[in-house]
Amino acid sequence: MNLNIERNIAGNYDILYTTNLERWMGPLDGIRVIDLSQWGAGPASATILGDWGAEVIHIEDPEGGDPLRGMQSIGTTQVGNVNSIFEYLNRNKRSLVIDITLKQGQKIIHELVRKSDVFVSNLRNNVLDRIKLDYKKLSALNPRII
Repeated sequence: MNLNIERNIAGNYDILYTTNLERWMGPLDGIRVIDLSQWGAGPASATILGDWGAEVIHIEDPEGGDPLRGMQSIGTTQVGNVNSIFEYLNRNKRSLVIDITLKQGQKIIHELVRKSDVFVSNLRNNVLDRIKLDYKKLSALNPRII
């Protein structure tokens, strides 16, 4: 999996694009998933949806991206330049770096939610409420969102 990191001209957010050799047309083809999760179960669930053909957009923090991306060791084992656990949990995904604490970032997420089918997050409910990404707000934007 190759990652190309590009900074947009406005400098508001970075786009990390994951290239796939060939897009598999699975039973979830045509389904779009917004993945706002980190560490383990959240990313794994979104990855499985991608394995079944869904388009998964992984939202990462502008201060270093997904925390797992930057891990240099697991316990006493050095992982080197490529973190295989990060790669495994984020296969079949495109990454978009957005500062979700800013109104502009929330607006981008809201636009994505309007055009998506599934929203995956393992952030605490009070955090989602504070940044206006709670289910009540998102389902008002898109009543079909799961």
